[in-house]
Amino acid sequence: MTKRKVLIIEKASELFAENGFDATSVQDITDACGISKGAFYLSFKSKESLLFSIFEYFSDKLIARMGGLFDLDVGTRERFELFFSVQFEEIARYSDFIMMQMREQTSPGNAEMLVLINELRQRTYEMQERLLLDVYGEGIHKHMPDLLVLLSGLITGYIEIIGFNKDELNYVEL
Repeated sequence: MTKRKVLIIEKASELFAENGFDATSVQDITDACGISKGAFYLSFKSKESLLFSIFEYFSDKLIARMGGLFDLDVGTRERFELFFSVQFEEIARYSDFIMMQMREQTSPGNAEMLVLINELRQRTYEMQERLLLDVYGEGIHKHMPDLLVLLSGLITGYIEIIGFNKDELNYVEL
């Protein structure tokens, strides 16, 4: 990804979080980036395609950061804890943007977005399953669907809590 695309993604996500998706114009984004509208449209077809790219960018960063934990020379329980604290830190880092998404429900309802969301979920579930098996052993395999649903529910709840209280939380303790 080019430096220009990353700049646009990061500035636009800040503007969307601050002002809302609909209230932020392409002109607002280009002004914040110090680029022309033409330069914007060379990078993105539309504001909606930019929104998809923001999701893709943040998803890739999250997966890379969580996946990198498997390369660390730490114990299984410590890796398990790190996995979730990293996830909570990333949620907190982009919580204003996430809360705007929840508030405005701006997710483009297209097939490409659904594929991206499902891939993120699948990769996250696979990592969680690996972590759970590493910590608790093969004996829990028959309970894996229940454990993944429980973790998913906890994480969803924490997304809301982090969105409203991010400065007051210790993500390791969560």
